[in-house]
Order: sequence, then C-alpha cells, then structure tokens
Amino acid sequence: MEKVVFSPGVIDQLNKLVFILYKEEYFSYRESAHIYVEKIKEFALFIPNQITRRTNNKKYGEWYCRYTYSKHTQ
Repeated sequence: MEKVVFSPGVIDQLNKLVFILYKEEYFSYRESAHIYVEKIKEFALFIPNQITRRTNNKKYGEWYCRYTYSKHTQ
C-alpha cells in the first residue's frame, strides 16, 4: 500500500494557508480556516485511493487529483 508523507515544507505551507484564508476573509473565523486545511490534509492522506488524472503540465507532476470541499470550491 502506498503512503503519503508530508515534508516539513508542505506542513509549513498548509499552516500559512490557514492564516492567508482568514486574513483574505475567505473564512470569518480562524477555526473555520483551520478545519478547511485539516480536511485538505486528510484528503491528501488518501490520494492513492482517489481517482487521479494525467496532466499535460509536467512542472507539477504527471498526475493530479481534485479535492472538492463544497459545490463552490474545487
């Protein structure tokens, strides 16, 4: 079974994302932004089991997987 491991840099960027989402008023409460980012982390842990698609943009890799939080975000 494949395992997803986050590098310290990725963890740092996800933690910064909480602040950015709150500061830019995507979320009214910091806790809501934190929950959103935690759900992204949880989703990422199961990417090997998700539907993946090939991409033409090799800069970021050969495959991608979509995360949909609500009908308004993807």
